[in-house]
Amino acid sequence: MIVGYMLVGVVAFSFTFEKKSWERALYLGVITFTTVGYGDEVPTSDGGKIFACFFAFMGIGIVGIALGYIGQHLVQVQAEAMKRRAEASGSTKQLVTPSENSGLYWKSALNFLFPIVLVIVIGSAFVGYHENWNVLDSIY
Repeated sequence: MIVGYMLVGVVAFSFTFEKKSWERALYLGVITFTTVGYGDEVPTSDGGKIFACFFAFMGIGIVGIALGYIGQHLVQVQAEAMKRRAEASGSTKQLVTPSENSGLYWKSALNFLFPIVLVIVIGSAFVGYHENWNVLDSIY
């Protein structure tokens, strides 16, 4: 879903509105789609500006949907693992919910947040390396 959306941005910014190279169009699409907007690459035509507004707005929803699917999958995998572990141990106790066990709640939260933090760290390292930024500027 995200890759397809990015292809729409590349086509729009490179062939339709801005006539940029595909590399610059991809870069503009990524910073617009993620609503980062560094300011070094901006649309110059009126059509490009209007497209960028809609592209960023729709990008927020697409990222939300993608993160929702990822979160839902992580919760399902963890629930199935807990069920298998309970069945393997012969336990007849009903599985606890996060509200009944705060330790389980925090474990679930960390399992959800770890991939997000990992993506931020990898993205920061990649951009920092290519832009010759220090660690603080890369994360900022």
